[in-house]
Amino acid sequence: MALTLRSLTAKPIVLLAALLLVAIVCAGLLAPCRYDAQDRDAISAGVSRGHLLGTDDLGRDRFSRLLFGLRTSLLAASAAAALTIILGAAIGTAASLAPPLLTGAVLGMSDLVLSLPWFFLLVILRAALPLSAPPAESMVLTFVALGLIGWPIPARLVCDFLVSQRSSRAVRYAVACGMDEPRAFRSVALGGVFSILLAQFLVFVPAYVVAEANLGILGLGITEPMPSMGGMLRSLVASSSRSFLDWMPIYVMVFLLSAGQLGSMWSKRWNAIACRSFSS
Repeated sequence: MALTLRSLTAKPIVLLAALLLVAIVCAGLLAPCRYDAQDRDAISAGVSRGHLLGTDDLGRDRFSRLLFGLRTSLLAASAAAALTIILGAAIGTAASLAPPLLTGAVLGMSDLVLSLPWFFLLVILRAALPLSAPPAESMVLTFVALGLIGWPIPARLVCDFLVSQRSSRAVRYAVACGMDEPRAFRSVALGGVFSILLAQFLVFVPAYVVAEANLGILGLGITEPMPSMGGMLRSLVASSSRSFLDWMPIYVMVFLLSAGQLGSMWSKRWNAIACRSFSS
């Protein structure tokens, strides 16, 4: 574990992600004012001592809204990713224990959902829900829709992994040592499933933040005045004047995409380690 932590802390992107996480958790302490507070005397103002990133067209502090928007998007995306993982794990586990015909039907359904353009499906689903809902309700609707669409990937991974472990050497060895087969299967498969789901969670969180940002640009995300990455990008598009610091949400989105790529690489590595460790 120590070697793993040293290898992670040696990566600059991991250190930046840790600092970003601390800033998000402490958003209420670091933000100079509330996200919805308006300064009528500083409409579309530039950088100043009281406004580190300036203000928007309504006189709201951009730095405060960026911190609170990151907290809203990342915490809600984490909850949506957890919903996806729980739903996918439940469906994948049930499919692995079901008769072959039912397992094939579940995997076929997951392939069908994966073959669809998921973002357009998300747009249709979100557009079918109330668009004039209060901010908190719109946040729940947006990220629940995200969580419900992503289940096929973890479901297929969990199902394939559990099916492959039924006749693995580790299970046969545990049975030969006197352990009953269900208990041997659970003890062998549990660690591998946890590694797979953890890797998928790290991939889904930045993906859902980016998806919410796209919905926000289209006006289908979290409603005002609650800040989110999508809402800030929409305000940037509609802004009459743009400076270098106005593009800060774009820089954060690029960083999140980079973190998502890193999570994808970790996902492949952990999945390979899990399959190699629990199949031998």
